[in-house]
Amino acid sequence: MKKAVVLLVISVISSLANSQQILYPVAHKLENTQYKGSPLSLDAYVQKNKAECTNRVATQMLKLSREKNKDFINYSKAIGAKLKQVDDRCNFYRFELIDYVEDGGIDMRFAYRCYATKAGTLPHQRVSHIDPLVINPSIFYKDEDLIEEKCDALAIMKKINASPAKSMKNGGSNSSAPAAAAPVKSGTRSNSKSKKVSTQN
Repeated sequence: MKKAVVLLVISVISSLANSQQILYPVAHKLENTQYKGSPLSLDAYVQKNKAECTNRVATQMLKLSREKNKDFINYSKAIGAKLKQVDDRCNFYRFELIDYVEDGGIDMRFAYRCYATKAGTLPHQRVSHIDPLVINPSIFYKDEDLIEEKCDALAIMKKINASPAKSMKNGGSNSSAPAAAAPVKSGTRSNSKSKKVSTQN
């Protein structure tokens, strides 16, 4: 019986994934709730960016994708299926890395978002998403071990996959499941603002 249920779940994920296309991941800069400039490919982002954590995640995402890592593919398909399940308009989805700045405060956000068309992929055009995993870079001060622990692409994908997907219909209130993993956050100032803005941007 358990085997049959597992096979059914895999079949559902596969059928949903086959109706979607995963887009190349991008990086954004979000400043005081406004996106600045055009999205960058992760390759271009790594060349310009100096933050160790986000560079590490971006580099790992590129490597996992190019090597067709099995865990990476499985997480990607599961996340895509979840995004499609909450909103059938979801046809194109991708990983998005977001550098967020507000009034001098900085955090890093990692999210999956889905869009109805390949042409309509501005952040506000998304039809479903999973709330970003938020990391405050101040927690890494002189702690290389913590960077390795928190800035790990597969670990981030696992946490995102454990969170509910949300449809943007009705202001993003439609959710696939109860939240299973809380965002990684540090610092009271960043916490309140991150929580306020994450579902809107």
